[in-house]
Amino acid sequence: MLTDSLIKPMTHQLSKPGLRTPRLSPRVRRLVENQTNSYLFEFDDRFTLWQDTGGATQVTDGAGVARADDLGPHGANLLQSVGAEEPPFLGSGVLDFNGSTHSIGLAFNGGAGPSDCSVFASWNLMDTQAILYNQNAGLGTGAYFGVVQDGQAAAPYQGAGNPNHYVNGTMISPNSRDGLHTALATGGFECLEARSCDLSLWANFNLSAFQTTGNAWRADAQLARLAIVPSSLADEHRALFEDWSVEAVI
Repeated sequence: MLTDSLIKPMTHQLSKPGLRTPRLSPRVRRLVENQTNSYLFEFDDRFTLWQDTGGATQVTDGAGVARADDLGPHGANLLQSVGAEEPPFLGSGVLDFNGSTHSIGLAFNGGAGPSDCSVFASWNLMDTQAILYNQNAGLGTGAYFGVVQDGQAAAPYQGAGNPNHYVNGTMISPNSRDGLHTALATGGFECLEARSCDLSLWANFNLSAFQTTGNAWRADAQLARLAIVPSSLADEHRALFEDWSVEAVI
């Protein structure tokens, strides 16, 4: 379990717009620094983003992101080596996925993801369907979760441990693709948590990369922050991650 006796509950005490050094960030980084299979990304921090996978040239406004540094303990950076598929960095502090070509992903530490984890992210959804997370970066079927699809009652996951999905701390019920679409289609950034994911059979973790025959389901969305942490969070720490995920974009 994540522990830090200095951390107090801070639910909904969000930063002001334009704040470039959000105050929750140091606390969240301290929480995950010694955790096995925890990963942390802050796309509003341009000093962690690069135009090349080797980390030689920092990103500029509008440039494609080839690498996003993992601020957790493992250095499992998000990478995209194909220039045309790099999501651009917007000066407002987000990655901007176009819904057709953009994706980025990481290789899990030790070759496998955590068996019981929560994935927190701040998403601003632009379209009616997307697969936000998946294990396969190419064509074909594979494991996935965070599936958004207007009017579709099917489950928003496959081969990912049947996680429940929460938006701003409220569980989506029914846990369906349409339920997720309704909760996220607000015209702004929302904290999406996928809780109790089993990613132990996943070697890779990809954002907006899943495709199936006849469907291109890349996300048309913006993303500001992402964390993969143990599901066994104390309530105050879960609230902290919820606030951290959106503090830089609200």
